[in-house]
Amino acid sequence: MREPQAPQSSSKVQPESSSNPCQYLCVTKSELAEHLRMSTRQVELLVKSGKLPRPVRLSGHPRWVLEDVREWLRSYPKDRG
Repeated sequence: MREPQAPQSSSKVQPESSSNPCQYLCVTKSELAEHLRMSTRQVELLVKSGKLPRPVRLSGHPRWVLEDVREWLRSYPKDRG
């Protein structure tokens, strides 16, 4: 019986700068809405009101950097009532 081998290292190039939004997972509006468990319309309204981070544009398409959204969630007031 063969012993399991460690996975081979990936040949993908890692981003050099931490300011590159593509080093994080970027999601579409519908993916973000699903992640936050709300409608896409609610995402639009939160962005328009300045409560949710604005998307970045990748090839003209809006994408949200999940790390930005996580930071927004961490800073969201704990007492929502």
